[in-house]
Amino acid sequence: MLKLATLLDNPGEPRAESRYRNPKHLADLGYNGRVIYSTTALSGVERADSVGTGEMRRWVEQQFERHQQTISETHAAGLQVYITYDVLSLPRQLVERDGTTLTCKGRPEMLCPASETAVRRSTEALRALLQHWPQLDGVVLRFGDNDAARLPYLIGNDLYQPHCARCSQLGRVDRVANVLNCFHELVVNEFDKRLIARAWNVRPAGMHD
Repeated sequence: MLKLATLLDNPGEPRAESRYRNPKHLADLGYNGRVIYSTTALSGVERADSVGTGEMRRWVEQQFERHQQTISETHAAGLQVYITYDVLSLPRQLVERDGTTLTCKGRPEMLCPASETAVRRSTEALRALLQHWPQLDGVVLRFGDNDAARLPYLIGNDLYQPHCARCSQLGRVDRVANVLNCFHELVVNEFDKRLIARAWNVRPAGMHD
């Protein structure tokens, strides 16, 4: 049985100190895998310069370095490692450059779930992360919520709500299934890793279904 430990570190906020950050302690408790939640801050980000220059780029570089250390420490303790990845989420500078193909009409801050280009760019960014960290065992794909609003260099969407004529033509099931099919092809068929779909708020007021 796969038993995963997850610490919910909100991107951009200070990390709380906890003994549960020690992968050896997690292994002693019976966990055999660890989910790195704070990689949501890298959702849609192929590399550090994808977010621009200056302080934001340096912060993203630090995230890559910190997550590499966490991955290495976790594997050394004998645990599997999964990253959390939000869809849809892309770098702001990319969206501002190619916005008409990526966003809902009249909503420059909202990625369109019916945009094949937006889904493809999100998939390509995850491919870059899987190539950067080949030792990963899998991906927890989160939709229904994302952390893009917490970070100034990202723009996102929860997939559920239609916001323009293009995505309003797709039912909620179609919007979710399209994304799952694309990411299953990447994670499972191309990289032979495990894909876990983490759906939030599937039903109105359903909390974390």
